Amino acid sequence: EHMALHAQRHPEKPALVCNDIVLSWGAFDRQQNQIANALRARGVGRGDKVGILTDNSNDAVAVYFGTLKAGAAVASLPTIVTADSLATMIVDCAAKLLIVSESYLERVASIRDQLSIDQDAYIAIGTPPPGWQGLESWRDAASDAAPPIVNQPDDDACLIYSSGTTGVPKGIVLTHYCRLNHAYLMSAEQRF
Repeated sequence: EHMALHAQRHPEKPALVCNDIVLSWGAFDRQQNQIANALRARGVGRGDKVGILTDNSNDAVAVYFGTLKAGAAVASLPTIVTADSLATMIVDCAAKLLIVSESYLERVASIRDQLSIDQDAYIAIGTPPPGWQGLESWRDAASDAAPPIVNQPDDDACLIYSSGTTGVPKGIVLTHYCRLNHAYLMSAEQRF
């Protein structure tokens, strides 16, 4: 809701800048809506997890917040783990869809037969190899209308994996309430 207000008030102002690519608040909001609507069209929503294995990019941020707008939770997958650990995490979180940057496509390809994700639920940021959909075409086929808000404070927002003391990946669930409080504290600290 807060980001949508920025998009309404300042649609042309920069929202994100990554690698000299600028995304305005209006474009950022439209992309989030399209991602949310594309996920919802696949039946992904409240209580579901979307696995993301991405480099830092404007697309990755839009995927993150678009997933939240769909009512689903983001399973942020670490980029520095082995393929076996990655498979364990994806299976553990029961991801309904996987969104992956080009840099990690080969690693996911090596474990794809271990995953129980529908074959058409693999989305590539960048150039998609055979068996993958490209983020842009998948996203741009969806409506940019704002989806209805379905999130509740106690709903899962994200799942972060940690190896803890055993070396076995464990998911740490953060709720919307937790993430919103963190954002408020950070904005107060940074005097936004």
